[in-house]
Amino acid sequence: MKVYLASPFFNKKEKEVKEKVRQRIIELGWELYDPQASSANSIAWEQTNSDWGINTFKKDCNAILDCDYVVAIDWGLYGDCGTAWEIGAAYALNKPALVLVPDETFTIPHSLMVVNGAKNCIAISRFLTDNNAEFFLDDNYYVSEHNEIIKPHFLYGIEQK
Repeated sequence: MKVYLASPFFNKKEKEVKEKVRQRIIELGWELYDPQASSANSIAWEQTNSDWGINTFKKDCNAILDCDYVVAIDWGLYGDCGTAWEIGAAYALNKPALVLVPDETFTIPHSLMVVNGAKNCIAISRFLTDNNAEFFLDDNYYVSEHNEIIKPHFLYGIEQK
């Protein structure tokens, strides 16, 4: 299974969380494409900023096209726009996205576009510890007593009105 890892990496906390998720993906035996570790970044300083941006964009788009799943780390309503774009691209391409939410941001609002564009949203702690690696592939949605569509293992109690 080929997995594209979408995640912000702009501060120490984001980098630490991303690295834990990255290691877990490798542990699970999934083939990983990590945009920040791609070969496009190794030659970044040899290109103009514009050329590097175009080349990185194209390489990452091709990697999303080539993957089976997108695994994304989302920090909440005002998260990273690049990560949100990658989740949207996955949705548009009919690629399932698993959105991982850091435990400390699990109960704060998340973008309705990110949440509804994902196949599933779960706490990162669950992803790191659940031994049923296929748990997020379950398509058994059901309708609640309030006529809400509920996805298994999905974020609960999140509203954005």
